Order: sequence, then structure tokens, then C-alpha cells
Amino acid sequence: MSEWKQHRRDPPVRVLAWTQARRRLRSGANPALWFSSLGISAIVGAALYVSTARAGHTRVRLERWQLARFFLMPFCVSSFAALIKGHGFILVFHPSWRDNVLAASACTLFVVTTTTVRRLHISD
Repeated sequence: MSEWKQHRRDPPVRVLAWTQARRRLRSGANPALWFSSLGISAIVGAALYVSTARAGHTRVRLERWQLARFFLMPFCVSSFAALIKGHGFILVFHPSWRDNVLAASACTLFVVTTTTVRRLHISD
């Protein structure tokens, strides 16, 4: 797989790392929130799949990662939006610098780890 294709896969997973860091900070969230997010993910993911792979005369075969992103991104967005509601966030940033550094560190750790693994894999 080309280097470009590998890097295109990173942003959704970085969003997941950021979301999980936020979730860890707010671990007392209601389980109904997660079920709602799963439901939204299923509905939006299915709609994205149908509009992409089944639209038009020619059927498009999607890779597994593309299909997973259709469901992962709506889950991350909906759960993140529900978690930050009423907590003073500015866009996606927590009002506390400490929490922002923690979330950014999780993203940085992910990027460093994946870059290292790729370089080791390419050199083999």
C-alpha cells in the first residue's frame, strides 16, 4: 500500500483517539448516550454506504477500512457532541489546558506509534 493511502487513514483514527481521551475524562457518561451514538452510527453509516457503493449504474466495491469509516465517524461525532454539551467547550477544545494537552498527547502518541510501525514495516 502506498505511503499516501496509509496517511489518509490516520485522521479518522486521530478523531477516535481524541474522542476516547475525552471519554476517559468523562467516564461517568450515561450508557444511553452510547446506545444513541451506536444507533446514529448505524443509520448514517448505512446511508453513506448506500449513497456511495450502491448509487448509480455501476456498483462500487469498497475496502473494509472505507466501510468502517462510514460507521466510525458518525459514532465519534455524535458521542463527542453529547459528551461535551454544557461543559464549556470551545469548538472541540476543553476549557482546561491540562485536558487539551492530555488529548493532544494521545493523538501525538498515536501518530508517533503508527509512523514508527510503518517505518519498521517498510524497512523489512
